[in-house]
Order: sequence, then structure tokens, then C-alpha cells
Amino acid sequence: STLDHETCEHLDDWLLAAAVWVFVVVVLTDLQQSIDMAELYCRQIPTVPESKVLRFRDVDGKLVLTQGGFSVAHKVGVFVFVVLPKICYAFFLLVLGVTYLIFSTTNVDVILNCTALVFIMDIDEFIYSFFSLARERQVL
Repeated sequence: STLDHETCEHLDDWLLAAAVWVFVVVVLTDLQQSIDMAELYCRQIPTVPESKVLRFRDVDGKLVLTQGGFSVAHKVGVFVFVVLPKICYAFFLLVLGVTYLIFSTTNVDVILNCTALVFIMDIDEFIYSFFSLARERQVL
């Protein structure tokens, strides 16, 4: 019993390094998704004078955009109110999260804090997956 208590009460450097690595990878993956989203909205969706519903067609199992597009104002709005905050949030959480992990004092704290930080980074994906239809997720 005493050995188990002592094992949990100290901090292993390898565990801290692994937790920081896992968290950084999760944040960088989220940043990559944000950059992909920006690239999709800016380059792959046509710019039209007035935003129109995007229409897709299934061609050999792959969805192809057939008509529609976003206006410049729509693209700027998506970038300013969706993509940019998502990127800022990721950087902010990266700095605070790594600092939070580094100041953890025990193995239990490192595991708990890393799990909480990864959950915070992924909660938007969980909510999106729960509330959206599979077809909508495929289009996006």
C-alpha cells in the first residue's frame, strides 16, 4: 500500500515528456485541420458575387462541387469568425496547456491534466459528430 502511494506521489520525467508530446500532437493536429479549413474556404470553394448553396454530385464515389459558391464577404466572415478564432484558441491553449502540464507535481496530476487538456481540444469535434448527419460530415 505504501509503495503504491509513493509511486503516485512522485513525478516521472518520461511520463511528463510523453504527456506534453501527446498534448502538443493533439494541438498541432487541430491547427492542421484549421489550416485545411481555411484552404477549403479560400481556394476550393468558388468565389461568386452572391453566396449560393453549394451543390455536389457523386462521381465514382467522390463528391464533386457542381454549382454554388461563397461571396468575398462570406469568406471573410468565415475566416474572421471561425478559422482565426480556432487558430488563436489552439495557440493559446498550447502555451497554457504545456505550462499547466510542466507544473504538475505527481504522475496522477500529469495523467489527469493531459486527459483534461485533450478533452478540451476535442470537445468541439465530439459535439459536431453527435449533432451532424454523416452525409453533412462527408461534404465538409
